[in-house]
Amino acid sequence: MMLKKLIYVIVAVAVAAGVWSCSSSKGAGGQHTSISGEGPDVRALAERLADNGDWQTMKIPVSVALKKPVSAKIGGSMTLVRGEEIRLSLRFFGMEVAAASVTGDSVKGYVKMQKIYVAESLDRFLGGFPASIDNVQSLLLARIFQIGRTTPDFNRCTFGGDASVYTVTPPRAASGLDYSFVVRTDGNLLTTLEIAHTGGHRASVEYAYPRNVSDGRPESVAISGSLKGKPVEVEVGYSTSGIDSSAPALKPFSIPRGYRKVSASSLLKMLDSLK
Repeated sequence: MMLKKLIYVIVAVAVAAGVWSCSSSKGAGGQHTSISGEGPDVRALAERLADNGDWQTMKIPVSVALKKPVSAKIGGSMTLVRGEEIRLSLRFFGMEVAAASVTGDSVKGYVKMQKIYVAESLDRFLGGFPASIDNVQSLLLARIFQIGRTTPDFNRCTFGGDASVYTVTPPRAASGLDYSFVVRTDGNLLTTLEIAHTGGHRASVEYAYPRNVSDGRPESVAISGSLKGKPVEVEVGYSTSGIDSSAPALKPFSIPRGYRKVSASSLLKMLDSLK
């Protein structure tokens, strides 16, 4: 049973990193009009929310939970190297049982119990979708971003909303693909990222925050969508009190010797074989 749950959680990590390639629905497209009158200066708010802060390496204690198609949960740590890498170490009773690394050009991961590993280009893993490592880090940290850019071009974004929430819709990222941010003006906190594709697929990211949030960092990121036609829900919980924004540099990620390479697609097939 532990092996089964571990495989599902590794799939959950793949979904969290690859949400782009299995996106979205009813056309978050369409133009929003800018807020007028006495409303807040949403562009100024959006520019502040696109700022990722002053850090180079950030380590966060996390729990990764897969809620659909089955329930599985495991703890560990996630380390972000700004603009370079996302490193995940999953642990059971204090021992590392799996690890993954996402960089600007590759996705690698291994499962110790089965002695298997995955290593693919980021472009192939994301199905050719042009998301950058900066974009994925911004998604995890509840920041506004523009796909394929380090910082958004707000001259090309459209704005909408009211006194309580505002929306930011960057220009279309690829053929038929749109995405939009919904932000709570009270505290300037990102609540939802909706991704929509004209083909009828849909994905969304929901953010929750601690009661006394001060730095805009979420305490959980919930991702829902579909993978290979199956509904998938993943939630990454953060121990916000344990965030280390001055963590030491990471050692290079390496696959242990003697492990067998498998494709990402074959790993996903275990969703069926392990039910």
